[in-house]
Amino acid sequence: MTLQHKGGVTKSFCANCLAQYYQATGRVASVLDADPTNKTLAAYKALSVRSVDIMKDDNNIDTRKFDDLIEAFVTEENDFIVDNGATNFLPFISYLVANSAASILADNGRRLVLHIPLVGGEALNETMVGFDDIAKAFASDVQIVVWLNAAAKGVISLNGKNFEESRSYERNKGKILGLIRVPYHTSELFGQDMETILSKKLTFAQAIESPETRLMSKQRLKQMQREIFEQLSAVI
Repeated sequence: MTLQHKGGVTKSFCANCLAQYYQATGRVASVLDADPTNKTLAAYKALSVRSVDIMKDDNNIDTRKFDDLIEAFVTEENDFIVDNGATNFLPFISYLVANSAASILADNGRRLVLHIPLVGGEALNETMVGFDDIAKAFASDVQIVVWLNAAAKGVISLNGKNFEESRSYERNKGKILGLIRVPYHTSELFGQDMETILSKKLTFAQAIESPETRLMSKQRLKQMQREIFEQLSAVI
């Protein structure tokens, strides 16, 4: 599951890359878009994303539908990738914690992995607080993958120190399964190529295979895909 209380900090990008990695490596996963307002992930037709509606009109969780979702996590053999939005963050995490969902999944041989993005710039402090709050809310029956996405809003640096030197990391490192670094490339062409595939809702594979993608753009996209997929192989 992707979780972060701030919007626009690349949660859907994390879920998108996870789904692409599963697809590229021949592993089966059910990909769910649970964001009630911005169905970004569901727009990627190549990933066969299913939209799930677990919110009621009063902006609270429909507990019966969420119960059904937890039941599916336990009874179906394949993995699940669930993308969540900022608008359903609080009720979503409240349900998981209040119902001891992670423990229930663990008791049934399933592992709950939370993918939490951190981005630089003005959003760094807020995403760091979000990471801290999420890690604190769950006991040791979850594992966390932190996405350090420098490509989105700049280098991630806290008073000149990297994430692993932060107090947040030190407090929560026992729950951290791994770090995924999405690097910032000095050449603006990398950013332009990424923006193109994101705006067109294309996977790396689609863009690389497209006759409309120029040769050097394909090479840059292959490099970005490799950088992310090689790190994902260590945590999946």
